[in-house]
Amino acid sequence: MKLSIDKGVSYKNAIDILSEFLQENFSDYPILKNTMNIYITLKNSNNQICPDNEKEYILNQDGQVKDILEDKKTKEFTKRMREWNSFINSYENKISRLEKQVNTDINYLETAKEKGRKEENIAKRKMQLDKNKLELKRVIKYFEIIKRLDKAIDNNNFTTLFLKQTHRSPYKYNLDAIFIFEDVESYTGYFDWHGLHDGKPEYL
Repeated sequence: MKLSIDKGVSYKNAIDILSEFLQENFSDYPILKNTMNIYITLKNSNNQICPDNEKEYILNQDGQVKDILEDKKTKEFTKRMREWNSFINSYENKISRLEKQVNTDINYLETAKEKGRKEENIAKRKMQLDKNKLELKRVIKYFEIIKRLDKAIDNNNFTTLFLKQTHRSPYKYNLDAIFIFEDVESYTGYFDWHGLHDGKPEYL
């Protein structure tokens, strides 16, 4: 069943018209078989468009109202926070692996002569040790930035940007949460679904 009411009618009158029509014609069928969806866009007497026209709400018979966009924002924020914590853990694990590798390289070289290892293998292991030390130093330095950003999150010293990508209808969209860090101890960057990036996002 499709019902249309002319534009320009106040929403109060529109609801009264709808209620009267259903009561007069379908009083024998007073129960909704499926969810009732109502699509309305509002304006005021000065032709100013309501800024919430593209919002979506669920109303139940107990009078409770759920703002779908705010609900999605909460879910996306929680999802991004889980990814942030996993990101931190991945760097902690990376540091641990590199430290073990460096120790393994050092032990190999310290016992090389005793175990009669070949000179070419010793040379390769020295190069590997130097490479692993440099990588460990780089990762530790970057992890110091990550820890500062994590502290900024704890202190709520960051901004959450919600990026909305609409598909055909304003009610069909993807929502992504991006953490923006601006001048956190001289560091500016953002964390999104691809990880941590230096600078400001292009979509700002």
